[in-house]
Amino acid sequence: MASIYANFGSLMETRGDPDEARVLWVKARDLFTKLGAEQKVSMVQGWIDGLPS
Repeated sequence: MASIYANFGSLMETRGDPDEARVLWVKARDLFTKLGAEQKVSMVQGWIDGLPS
């Protein structure tokens, strides 16, 4: 599920909707955190940090 949220977040960013991308990536990051997938957490957090404020 976390990977699905991450992929949909990437799609939303590509489509020009950074706000929706952020929502989806936060969900993905939180799920990856619960799973203990620290590399994925870092990756998704980098994407979130790269979005415009």
